[in-house]
Amino acid sequence: MRNMYQEEQAAYYQQAMTGQPYPMGYEYDGVIDDVRELTQDDSFQKNFQFGIIDNGLLVAMTLAGVSLEDQIADAVGVKGYGAIMGATIGNAISDGAAALPQGYKAAAGVTLGCLLPVAPLAIAMFMGKEVKGQTRNVLFASSAALLAYAFLSPKLKGAAQAVV
Repeated sequence: MRNMYQEEQAAYYQQAMTGQPYPMGYEYDGVIDDVRELTQDDSFQKNFQFGIIDNGLLVAMTLAGVSLEDQIADAVGVKGYGAIMGATIGNAISDGAAALPQGYKAAAGVTLGCLLPVAPLAIAMFMGKEVKGQTRNVLFASSAALLAYAFLSPKLKGAAQAVV
């Protein structure tokens, strides 16, 4: 036997399906139309596609890096780089692939921009340095310097404003 709440819900759904006015307390506020309008917008659809491609590849590449951790550790003599390299290289590949619908120049720019911060990490990895202590600090500082450059460089600022 249904309770009063279940009866109200059944009435709400029945009225919604037939286009009848909503029962008291369930007034329509336009959210469904707003969501429908948003999801039909070209910009939303392109960025939604970008997000799926981006994180789908990122997850796959990170998992590949984790699964290759032992082989990477044997090759460079230090543990801990599998997931980091899988995630960073995976991010570069996934961002580049997701940018392909915007053109090959955009994809190349994104991919190379993503790979630049990986260079100090790769150098440390091939030098056999563990990611702790002074090595961690140097890697952090190199990332911070690249971020500062990206945000403060007049040339890059102009390019970012042209895109927006």
